[in-house]
Amino acid sequence: MEEKLMDIHAVASMMSVKHQSMRKIIREAEDFPKVIILGERIKRWKQTEILEWINKKHESKSVT
Repeated sequence: MEEKLMDIHAVASMMSVKHQSMRKIIREAEDFPKVIILGERIKRWKQTEILEWINKKHESKSVT
């Protein structure tokens, strides 16, 4: 199966936040998945890594 790559707008949409808020999350969350830089202005994230990160955050909130 091919890995789907997502731009910041797709990641923000998946998380139901604005892309400006997504930039802040990326900047501040030390454990956020690493960006894949495909060009000077082309950045993507692996969908599976984003989903894993969201699930991990959700699980840690459920435990407390």
